[in-house]
Amino acid sequence: MEGVNALITRQYRVYPPDVIPFLPLVTGAGVETFRKHFRFREFSVEGTEFTFSGGIVAISEEELIVVNLVQINSQRIIAEVAGSSTQCTVAFSIMAGYIAGMDNEHRLINVEPLLLTHETQCTVKLAFDWQELLSERVAAFLRTSTIERLTSTQARARLTGLNLRFTVQYEPTDERLREYGISHADKLLVIEPRLNTPESERLYFAHSPLDTDTHLDLIKDFEQALMTSASRRRLRS
Repeated sequence: MEGVNALITRQYRVYPPDVIPFLPLVTGAGVETFRKHFRFREFSVEGTEFTFSGGIVAISEEELIVVNLVQINSQRIIAEVAGSSTQCTVAFSIMAGYIAGMDNEHRLINVEPLLLTHETQCTVKLAFDWQELLSERVAAFLRTSTIERLTSTQARARLTGLNLRFTVQYEPTDERLREYGISHADKLLVIEPRLNTPESERLYFAHSPLDTDTHLDLIKDFEQALMTSASRRRLRS
């Protein structure tokens, strides 16, 4: 595995009622001060969800974290950054500290979230061709019968990629989540060829409901498993 690029991470935090100072934040003055402080370019409202996008959290004069978006409702905050989960945590902590200042009890930084989940996505160069994602029989069928049927007198067909996506469902085991009526949303696990990229580059898009380090470890293990399987097939042949 090499060339990890376009790294984006997202964190979801769900709190008990009345922890997020939602009403002070969503007043005209609250929205404007939060937007200006973190230099968000855009702000929008959909129902009771407030979204700030295109901001910056300054760690120092030299270190800036780009915040793609922050979505806030009365019990949940979603933060997405162009960077790692560690950077997302740092950016969230700074923004949460600012929001907590709107509440005399600073509950947002003194109360742990009931639920914290992660998502990571990136592009990465891997050592296998996308055909290795398929069984030998399926790959052979696609290369022969499928191509023959797709080809016309005007153009020769060529398969250039596939979508490999799995839906991950969660069953809460923490009784507190049941008590507060909180459930895990379904998530996607994706490892597939990068769109609009030559097949020879072996560039893949990967998305998972994991923090950055675990996400990258998963991709490494996946690559190793595919390469081992391919080696065994070559030995058998």
